Amino acid sequence: MNDLDQAFSKITTIDFLVDKLQEAIDSQEKIKIVDACLALNAFIPIYTQNWDDKFHTAWKHVVTKTSQKNNE
Repeated sequence: MNDLDQAFSKITTIDFLVDKLQEAIDSQEKIKIVDACLALNAFIPIYTQNWDDKFHTAWKHVVTKTSQKNNE
């Protein structure tokens, strides 16, 4: 489960990028808006795939094993 916690904790990067995007929007800096959008578009799929991989691993170790023990 620790890997899952570590994977989820990387959500702070998304928060950081959204803050930078909002700053760029507020100051109407088009290049920074584009850069922040590109960064989010690049990061989010990697983040979600990593989280999904860790989730499935944790599921196999916790839920599947518990279910198997209950069925014995």
